[in-house]
Amino acid sequence: LGSAFGSGGVGMMHELRFYLDENLPGRLTGLLRGLKVPIDSVQHGIGDEEIVRRVGQHGHLGVWITQDLAAKNDHRSAILESGISIAWLHSGSGPPLKPVLLAVAFVYRFSPQVEASDVPLYFDVREVSLPDGTSAVASVQTEL
Repeated sequence: LGSAFGSGGVGMMHELRFYLDENLPGRLTGLLRGLKVPIDSVQHGIGDEEIVRRVGQHGHLGVWITQDLAAKNDHRSAILESGISIAWLHSGSGPPLKPVLLAVAFVYRFSPQVEASDVPLYFDVREVSLPDGTSAVASVQTEL
């Protein structure tokens, strides 16, 4: 199990750490690591409950980045118990690059908010169209 998240470790760690779900492109982990982002990716076959438990080693500074919108309801009690923060990416049926752009934007624009908080934060992250025809990444803090 330790290999799914790098070294694994035991006990509570108090530093910001992102965990990229298996439903997101694996190349994103390498890209973000190259930019010095503290991130690990989840191997295929690791269940969501185990992901939540492992991310929970970082408390609210552990951030699970996922497109698994059903996890909000399916694993609500485990998420609340673990105290993790989560970013749900709403990429819809867009191009394969869309979740990558959403994840990178979230990491850079909203990680200070997570670090400054004393409690877990939950975000819905999506692309929004602007009146001038361009688009931007919006992240709305949400309830679990």
